Amino acid sequence: MKTIIVVVVLGLFVLAFFAIRYYEARTNRRAQFIEVLAWLKEAHFDHEGYTNDFIGLTEVYPYTNRFTIDGTDYLCEFAARSELFRGRGFLAVTTNAAYVWIGDKGGVIPLGPPLRYPPGF
Repeated sequence: MKTIIVVVVLGLFVLAFFAIRYYEARTNRRAQFIEVLAWLKEAHFDHEGYTNDFIGLTEVYPYTNRFTIDGTDYLCEFAARSELFRGRGFLAVTTNAAYVWIGDKGGVIPLGPPLRYPPGF
């Protein structure tokens, strides 16, 4: 009887460990996503003196495409590619400080307000 209780308790600990690891990874991805949003915001508001001095595996660069989503025009100003987004797409900030997600397989998603995350985040 004690053996069964020990096995069940250990099984619950293992299950809790993997659940915590999953949610921790998701939280880290979202934190990195918000950090990239902040870098884009900085580039948007400092575009006259813009230099690509962003640290890490993120590249912020001028991006001037225009998208129309549900009748709303989005004129992009800067975009960010990150190792975090590899194989998924990239983020862009528009001239009116709105953020859009541009997927590698097509599709443009406005990200707010309120802030929404693209698929997979």
